[in-house]
Amino acid sequence: MLRGTATLRLRPTEHLSSLTLDLHRLRVGDVTVGGESVRWRRRGDELRIAPPTALLTGRTYRLTVTYAGRPNTYTDPDGSSEGWFRTDDGSVSVNEPVGAMTWFPVNNTPRDKATYRVAVTVPRGLTAVSNGDLVREVTVRDRTRWVWRTRDQLASFLTTVAVGRFETTRGTARDGTRLWSFVDPRFEGDAVARLRPVMAFLARRFGPYPFTSSGLIIDRADIGYALEVQNRPVFTGDPGDGLLVHEIAHQWYGNSVTARLVRHLAQRGLRDVRGVDVGRPDRPPVRRRSTSTGSAASPPSARCGAHPRPTRAARRTSSRTPSTTAAR
Repeated sequence: MLRGTATLRLRPTEHLSSLTLDLHRLRVGDVTVGGESVRWRRRGDELRIAPPTALLTGRTYRLTVTYAGRPNTYTDPDGSSEGWFRTDDGSVSVNEPVGAMTWFPVNNTPRDKATYRVAVTVPRGLTAVSNGDLVREVTVRDRTRWVWRTRDQLASFLTTVAVGRFETTRGTARDGTRLWSFVDPRFEGDAVARLRPVMAFLARRFGPYPFTSSGLIIDRADIGYALEVQNRPVFTGDPGDGLLVHEIAHQWYGNSVTARLVRHLAQRGLRDVRGVDVGRPDRPPVRRRSTSTGSAASPPSARCGAHPRPTRAARRTSSRTPSTTAAR
């Protein structure tokens, strides 16, 4: 069970008499704007919000949604899946292109980037991982609260939260970037050790690493692909060199530089850029569910352009610093 509060600081780019967020199946408790409850209604995965007075262009508003339920994996029309995946000791989310709505309300378009503060409370002994930098870890009795913050804006499909038992490795890259990596202890491999030279290799070709932190998440999950989650990509096994380079390269192109619309994700990617082959933008969709653990002998595939399905255009809101708090 997930119980969450999502707080969005938003600034409209035009007057809004209503606005729409995306939320898949989870139950909504209340919606407030500026601390006052407002009218809302659901239509499929849409949460339509109607403030009593129009939101004015250029002003900043605080919108809060309380919600609860059991997050689910979202299946696309082509049969591929994203969103919330359960594991035997917790969960992990990979969200390209629309999976973020399986665990928090969001304006689900890549052109509406925002900074995030994600606070997750889990049973003591479990680790909660998200994007950006770890700013707080507090244990009270049998619960631990992990707080992560991104200082760089990111698209919603690049968010993540992973909960489980991990071996944690902390350090710094050669350029001083902070590193946090989280690996299921049942896996063997040296991907964490290879991360620093891969980052240095790519920085010589693409320029300085674009974010405040980096790392990896390697978890035992039935996902079937790896994903270039911002700051720390998600893998389901120890990746080979090609896959590791591929997902870290996306931190520059795909994450820092991002497609404006979901349908453009199918066209993004880099081929032989400055001598680095980091993936084929015309890669066919990943349709099979993997039954392997993604070991070095059978590494998981990368998910690039697996979704030709377009979504709705942006709903004229401009999220700036949303935060999500989830309690397990």
